[in-house]
Amino acid sequence: MPRLSFLLVLVFCLFIVSPTVGDDRTGLAVLPGEVPGTARRIAAADKLAAQKQWADAVEEYQRILSDAGDDLVAVAARHVIQARWTCHVRIA
Repeated sequence: MPRLSFLLVLVFCLFIVSPTVGDDRTGLAVLPGEVPGTARRIAAADKLAAQKQWADAVEEYQRILSDAGDDLVAVAARHVIQARWTCHVRIA
């Protein structure tokens, strides 16, 4: 039963953190702590993972964790989370 709970939480996290297509954040306020540069770094690491350059992608996620883990990044038009959560889910 604990494995099922863990799996459900992981699937939920992947749904929350997965990049959404077509999000338009124009006109929305930037929250204090939100760093678009960190979001771009995560997107670049996602691109490496999509190209199956696993080692480079994991290395970049780990660098983001150590350099900018507390930065907020947008995962949807009206939803931001800490970069560390995004990186941990991507590495898992």
